[in-house]
Amino acid sequence: MGSALAIQNSIGFAITVVSIATTTAVFEHVGLDATWLLVPGPVLGLVAYAFTLWRPDRNEDAQQMGI
Repeated sequence: MGSALAIQNSIGFAITVVSIATTTAVFEHVGLDATWLLVPGPVLGLVAYAFTLWRPDRNEDAQQMGI
């Protein structure tokens, strides 16, 4: 379990480093509009999280786990 978490963290860190480097490089050419490259990530994350909250079977899963 610990190694899976370490791999997940390293992938997330790599994505962060690449996105910051890309945005910095594009910022020199495009200007402040380069920050719009970073918008899809958090938006997609929020949509995915909202989807998990609004699932109709969520209450059944919680009852089975004793929550």
